[in-house]
Amino acid sequence: MKCPGFLQLIDYLENRLEKKSADVVAAHLTAGCERCLSSREWYERVRTVADSDLRNDPPTWVVKRAIRTFEGRPVQPRTSPFGRIVASLLFDSFARPLIAGVRSTETANRQLLYEAGDYNIDLQINCPDQNRGTVWGQVLRKDEIGFQSVSGVTLKLTRKGRSSHTSSANDFGEFALNAVPVGEYDLEISTGEGKIIVSPLSIKSH
Repeated sequence: MKCPGFLQLIDYLENRLEKKSADVVAAHLTAGCERCLSSREWYERVRTVADSDLRNDPPTWVVKRAIRTFEGRPVQPRTSPFGRIVASLLFDSFARPLIAGVRSTETANRQLLYEAGDYNIDLQINCPDQNRGTVWGQVLRKDEIGFQSVSGVTLKLTRKGRSSHTSSANDFGEFALNAVPVGEYDLEISTGEGKIIVSPLSIKSH
């Protein structure tokens, strides 16, 4: 079975799927898909932290859920190119202390959230060994209803000025960069309005 989308996996974990769809996702997880099992473990940790967080800012999954709820409504055309912008780091799961009882379930996945103008970049990095890692995630435009601005955006990892890996996002802004040698990189995301630079992006085992 093809991996369920991130939002579908959340709906399954929150018991929002119909039984038929829930059974399909459950069977997929039972089959041992490492990526989806890792995403489930990460979401459960985030939900635990969010439940203990007294701030008013909603967790990322709530924003994504709201976007999907209103998907399909008209979107105003974009007319504000920004050229090139460097993303700012908002959250790093390896830097934030975890509450009691959470660390015992921690995996090797690193969760990063960046902001660049009107865009959010949600990244996960996994290094199952000392030599290579996988980077996957999603690009979202914060004020857009739907995914028109992030569908098909191109991504490029560069190292010391040389291109290393390239990928294109799917219709929901989701992407993956596989078998990336450990090291320091720059991630360049090309949208219709300009280029977003995530730098430096460290890919290494923790």
